[in-house]
Amino acid sequence: MNNFGDTAKGLSRNPLGIIALFIVLIYGFASLVVGFSDRLHPEERLPIVWFLVLFPIVVLSVFAWLVSNHHPKLYAPQDYTNDQAFLDSIGGKEDPESFDQKIERKIFEAVTAEEFVKKLSSQSEPVEEILGDIAARASKDVIDSEFVEIDARRFTDDETKIFSYPVSTFADLNSFTNRIFFNLKEHIPPYAYGHKWILRNAATGGIIKNARMITGSGAGEPVHDSRPLEEVGIRGGTKLTVEFPNSHNKRVN
Repeated sequence: MNNFGDTAKGLSRNPLGIIALFIVLIYGFASLVVGFSDRLHPEERLPIVWFLVLFPIVVLSVFAWLVSNHHPKLYAPQDYTNDQAFLDSIGGKEDPESFDQKIERKIFEAVTAEEFVKKLSSQSEPVEEILGDIAARASKDVIDSEFVEIDARRFTDDETKIFSYPVSTFADLNSFTNRIFFNLKEHIPPYAYGHKWILRNAATGGIIKNARMITGSGAGEPVHDSRPLEEVGIRGGTKLTVEFPNSHNKRVN
């Protein structure tokens, strides 16, 4: 009972856990009534048996509908890394610019920056140097605003394991962690995020929690997390480090 109480307390922290707890309790009580009551007549027992047969099918259908159409509502406010991400998830957002449009805008902003316009007008420096500065500014702006950096050097003891991805190329957190796994698959097993490795925001120190960590699911099974990266605090310019759970320095076997 103590273990059940601890489990129930953990599940009650977000709507997804409350749904799971409700299903377990309802199905458990119905099973107890059928299994241990010797005073039920066959005509009284039959509706309960049909309930036990049909209940999982109904629950699966409703849950599939919820995940497909209302997945942001299955998480509690504390599952988000900041208040803005939570407000965006419940309020909706305008369609974002495409990646190409963002790059074009950054290049245009760099080319038309006042300091470069003045330099070109006065020709105080060689044109080649000014154009080089413009290209460097545009490149830095694009990287800082559109790319996320993943640093796995300490995790892998390999100085080459640092890479970056355009944020807009990932539909959700699941596809993002999958991409990282394929870059580190010689170091970590599949479907083990939250158990064998985690991502930490280098600026805030916060851990990026996926659905497996939130629901307490075990390793070795796929657990889909369809939240956009911005909802979990990953944006352009974010720097993440790959770490072992519960320790920054020690491997977890």
